[in-house]
Amino acid sequence: QNSTIVKGDLSSYFNKIDIFISAGASPCLESICYGIPTIVIGSSTDLDQNPIDNKIPDKLWKICYNNNEFNLALNEYINYNDKTLNELSLIGQDLRESLFCKPTTQQIENFIFN
Repeated sequence: QNSTIVKGDLSSYFNKIDIFISAGASPCLESICYGIPTIVIGSSTDLDQNPIDNKIPDKLWKICYNNNEFNLALNEYINYNDKTLNELSLIGQDLRESLFCKPTTQQIENFIFN
Protein backbone atom coordinates (compact mmCIF):
# COMPACT_ATOMS: atom_id res chain seq x y z
CA GLN A 1 0.00 0.00 0.00
CA ASN A 2 1.17 3.49 -0.76
CA SER A 3 1.88 5.83 2.11
CA THR A 4 3.81 9.05 2.42
CA ILE A 5 5.14 10.89 5.42
CA VAL A 6 4.96 14.62 4.82
CA LYS A 7 6.42 17.72 6.43
CA GLY A 8 5.36 21.32 6.22
CA ASP A 9 1.99 23.05 6.24
CA LEU A 10 -0.52 20.32 6.94
CA SER A 11 -3.50 22.11 5.43
CA SER A 12 -1.81 22.15 2.03
CA TYR A 13 -2.03 18.33 1.97
CA PHE A 14 -5.69 17.87 2.89
CA ASN A 15 -6.87 17.92 -0.71
CA LYS A 16 -4.31 15.23 -1.59
CA ILE A 17 -4.80 12.57 1.09
CA ASP A 18 -7.28 9.74 1.50
CA ILE A 19 -6.64 8.74 5.13
CA PHE A 20 -4.98 10.69 7.93
CA ILE A 21 -3.04 8.97 10.73
CA SER A 22 -1.60 10.81 13.71
CA ALA A 23 -1.25 10.82 17.49
CA GLY A 24 -1.55 14.61 17.57
CA ALA A 25 -4.91 15.93 18.72
CA SER A 26 -5.05 19.16 16.73
CA PRO A 27 -4.03 17.69 13.37
CA CYS A 28 -6.56 14.88 13.78
CA LEU A 29 -9.37 17.31 14.55
CA GLU A 30 -8.35 19.41 11.56
CA SER A 31 -8.41 16.43 9.19
CA ILE A 32 -11.82 15.35 10.52
CA CYS A 33 -13.12 18.84 9.77
CA TYR A 34 -12.05 18.29 6.18
CA GLY A 35 -14.01 15.03 6.06
CA ILE A 36 -10.90 12.87 5.84
CA PRO A 37 -11.11 9.44 7.50
CA THR A 38 -8.78 9.75 10.48
CA ILE A 39 -7.00 7.23 12.65
CA VAL A 40 -5.95 8.57 16.04
CA ILE A 41 -3.06 6.62 17.55
CA GLY A 42 -4.00 6.18 21.19
CA SER A 43 -1.51 5.78 23.99
CA SER A 44 -1.56 2.57 25.99
CA THR A 45 0.67 4.05 28.70
CA ASP A 46 -0.18 7.77 28.93
CA LEU A 47 -3.27 9.93 28.72
CA ASP A 48 -4.67 10.33 25.23
CA GLN A 49 -4.66 13.78 23.71
CA ASN A 50 -8.07 13.35 22.16
CA PRO A 51 -10.37 16.38 21.85
CA ILE A 52 -12.66 14.62 19.38
CA ASP A 53 -16.28 14.58 20.47
CA ASN A 54 -17.94 11.17 20.50
CA LYS A 55 -20.86 12.75 18.61
CA ILE A 56 -18.70 12.81 15.49
CA PRO A 57 -19.52 9.60 13.56
CA ASP A 58 -16.98 6.82 13.98
CA LYS A 59 -17.00 6.24 10.24
CA LEU A 60 -14.99 9.48 10.13
CA TRP A 61 -12.51 8.70 12.90
CA LYS A 62 -11.31 5.89 15.11
CA ILE A 63 -8.88 5.76 18.00
CA CYS A 64 -6.59 2.72 17.90
CA TYR A 65 -4.54 1.31 20.76
CA ASN A 66 -2.92 -1.66 19.06
CA ASN A 67 -1.99 -3.09 15.66
CA ASN A 68 -5.20 -5.07 15.34
CA GLU A 69 -7.41 -2.02 15.89
CA PHE A 70 -5.22 -0.01 13.53
CA ASN A 71 -5.44 -2.62 10.77
CA LEU A 72 -9.21 -2.93 11.15
CA ALA A 73 -9.67 0.83 10.90
CA LEU A 74 -7.28 1.15 7.97
CA ASN A 75 -8.98 -1.66 6.04
CA GLU A 76 -12.39 -0.13 6.67
CA TYR A 77 -11.28 3.28 5.43
CA ILE A 78 -9.44 1.91 2.40
CA ASN A 79 -12.68 0.25 1.24
CA TYR A 80 -14.91 3.33 1.47
CA ASN A 81 -16.79 3.98 -1.75
CA ASP A 82 -17.37 7.38 -3.37
CA LYS A 83 -20.80 7.75 -1.77
CA THR A 84 -19.34 7.32 1.73
CA LEU A 85 -16.44 9.67 0.98
CA ASN A 86 -18.87 12.34 -0.27
CA GLU A 87 -20.95 11.90 2.90
CA LEU A 88 -17.81 12.35 5.03
CA SER A 89 -16.92 15.47 3.09
CA LEU A 90 -20.34 16.95 3.91
CA ILE A 91 -19.95 16.01 7.58
CA GLY A 92 -16.57 17.75 7.59
CA GLN A 93 -18.07 20.86 6.00
CA ASP A 94 -20.82 20.94 8.65
CA LEU A 95 -18.20 20.58 11.39
CA ARG A 96 -16.14 23.46 10.00
CA GLU A 97 -19.21 25.68 9.85
CA SER A 98 -20.41 24.78 13.34
CA LEU A 99 -17.07 24.73 15.19
CA PHE A 100 -15.15 27.58 13.57
CA CYS A 101 -15.83 31.12 12.45
CA LYS A 102 -13.80 34.06 11.24
CA PRO A 103 -13.00 36.26 14.22
CA THR A 104 -14.57 39.68 14.35
CA THR A 105 -13.44 42.66 16.36
CA GLN A 106 -16.50 42.26 18.60
CA GLN A 107 -15.77 38.58 19.27
CA ILE A 108 -12.14 39.33 20.12
CA GLU A 109 -13.14 42.16 22.47
CA ASN A 110 -15.69 39.92 24.17
CA PHE A 111 -13.08 37.22 24.61
CA ILE A 112 -10.48 39.58 26.04
CA PHE A 113 -12.65 41.82 28.21
CA ASN A 114 -15.41 39.49 29.39
